[in-house]
Amino acid sequence: MTAVLKPRKLAMLGIVALLATGLAACSTSSPGTSPSGTPADVNPLKGKTLNMAVPYAPGGSYDRLARGIQNGFAGASDATVVVLNEPGAGSLLSTNRTYATGTKEFRLGLMNTVGVVAAQLAGAAADGVKFDLAKFEWIGSFSSEPEVLVTAKNSKLAAPGALLKALRDGTELRYGATGPGDNTWIDAFLLRDVLGLNVKIVSGFSGAPDIYSAVLRGDVDFTMTSLASALTPIVAGDATPILYVGDDMKQFDEAYGILSKIKTVKEFASEAGISEAKYTTFIEPYLALLTINRTLVAPPGTSAEVVKAYRTAFDAAAGDKELVASSAKQRLYIQPKNGEETAKIIKQALDAESDFVDLLKRSFSEKN
Repeated sequence: MTAVLKPRKLAMLGIVALLATGLAACSTSSPGTSPSGTPADVNPLKGKTLNMAVPYAPGGSYDRLARGIQNGFAGASDATVVVLNEPGAGSLLSTNRTYATGTKEFRLGLMNTVGVVAAQLAGAAADGVKFDLAKFEWIGSFSSEPEVLVTAKNSKLAAPGALLKALRDGTELRYGATGPGDNTWIDAFLLRDVLGLNVKIVSGFSGAPDIYSAVLRGDVDFTMTSLASALTPIVAGDATPILYVGDDMKQFDEAYGILSKIKTVKEFASEAGISEAKYTTFIEPYLALLTINRTLVAPPGTSAEVVKAYRTAFDAAAGDKELVASSAKQRLYIQPKNGEETAKIIKQALDAESDFVDLLKRSFSEKN
């Protein structure tokens, strides 16, 4: 499904790098270079069609985020922005397509950062990786959203201290997940291999809403998802949050009001006797990825002036206070980081310690 938005006529945002006086521009009109003879202050995106690819089906949080920023990005870039939904292979299908686009079209890919980094680090254990994250052009990241561990309101785990007791008793806990590569799946391995919970993974769910239906029915005991996915059953009073890992969301009243009443994974790990070294090795790299979840990337080979135009448009659109406020009302929390900050965190993630990489490999190779 596609959605097309015509650009609004806005003042230029200074999105083209200044060239030295007297130098001519490159002789091509592809997305990778500037048109021949084009003055340095001309917007390389003006009048172009820009495809913004979403790696999931319409209606989910990624799709809603893309359509929420579509208007602002079109106005800031003076381009026609088209949202493309490309679900498949746990988001890898769309990511592979963005990587292979090169300069054939103006294209940006919205990326599940945790999933794609995990897939690349897992190497041969992860099927379908046809990209190198180090070669993408990082335009910016939308959110620093935490992951929340949630159970049904009437579950045995909803009582205070029940999760710690289950850990100490070795109680088997049924955990709902989609499949390898997704955050819900990786979270299960962190809960099992790092915190020591006796987790039995029940997978094959189509997404977070499907998992939460199973949680509320009692088919599984708990799950761990992004805050945006968890809030609907929590606010409805059907589900109880137990732990969270990541940002405390102090700038968002509703989210902070929920998170401030529950423990962090670090606090739980301390109570469970998990060493600081183990927490640092496994949880902190994951925390870093959560600070740049939902990133926007351009294909390798995109020219410097076009990358700068993308980044400037992203900063203007994602930093718009009205967008941030209206998105928060829809429980989509925008906390942008610019392209340079995002690229730096990605580089650090790709240099993760071998123990963390081994855990990711297990998450792809082990079958439940």
